[in-house]
This record gives sequence, C-alpha cells and structure tokens, in this order.
Amino acid sequence: MHCVLSSKQVCHFEHSQCVTPWILHASCCGFATQYDIRGDILVDVGSGPTLYQVMSGCERFDRVILSDFLEVNRKVLQSWLQEGKSSIDWTAYFKYVCELEGRR
Repeated sequence: MHCVLSSKQVCHFEHSQCVTPWILHASCCGFATQYDIRGDILVDVGSGPTLYQVMSGCERFDRVILSDFLEVNRKVLQSWLQEGKSSIDWTAYFKYVCELEGRR
C-alpha cells in the first residue's frame, strides 16, 4: 500500500502499511550506501507525479530523466522542476533520505 498523496499531504512514514520508507531505504542502499551505483543518465520509467524514487540517485548521476505516459503527471513534474511548485510537500521525503544517507 502506497501512502496517499494529494493536495499538500505528506507521507506518514510511521504508518505500518506505508511502503514509501521501504522504497526510499532500498533506493538509498542501491544508489548511495551498499552498492554505490553511479552513471551518466538515470531514467525512471513510469514516474507518475512523484520524484521520491530517484532522490538517492540524483547526486550520483549527471542527468535524471523522469517519464510518464500521462500528460497530467508530466505537468506536475515540470511544474516542480521549472517553478519549484508542487501539490506535494517533498520536505519530509528529502529529510528522510538525507537521514538514511547520513547527511543533514
């Protein structure tokens, strides 16, 4: 079960059925801590309107490409990238990833 995200909601990481902390931890292990995966381009296919799945990889790749079939999802990502605006507050996600990676 993914956490429901809509209109300025954030994930409740402590919720027992929320898989988001597991996804962030697995990404951190793969990209940052355990395997140290790096490269030129990281492509996330089917990103949806979210970016948490590539947070640990963004500093280990020269380019990160988020893609989605639905235009509405691409517009959400473009709005965040170009204007810093999002219907989702990503602060808790970035803080969580930084803690996993041992950064502040």
